[in-house]
Amino acid sequence: MVDILSWHNSEVRGVTPPDTPGGQARVTLSAGAVLRGSEGATFKSGLHGFIKPLELVFDQAQLIGPIGECLGGIAQGELRLASMRAQSATQIPLPWRCMERLTLSLQFRNGSVLQIEASSAYCKPSDDARFIESYAC
Repeated sequence: MVDILSWHNSEVRGVTPPDTPGGQARVTLSAGAVLRGSEGATFKSGLHGFIKPLELVFDQAQLIGPIGECLGGIAQGELRLASMRAQSATQIPLPWRCMERLTLSLQFRNGSVLQIEASSAYCKPSDDARFIESYAC
């Protein structure tokens, strides 16, 4: 079973900035939009749904943007890795671990934009996270 998290249509419950310079930042998703399928699943062959809840953790993080306004639906997102400057990712596999410098830009439906720069990051669904199938047409 493979879950692919899409920034688009995910819902942010809250953003926690680092409590110390160079500390960890967290983005808590009340619902992470995912495509669930077997190895090699395509956009058309997978099962669309949401994983609730889900948390992304960023090490040595710096946040740029109006953190208090960065809530709700994500209109689009873009992940850039230091090693791949010409490419960006709008999706990541779960569980996910990135051990290199990265920048994640999230644009919210309310118009707010959050940029996170970090030395590494990870996202692993917790044991109590559950998948809910989407019935959208």
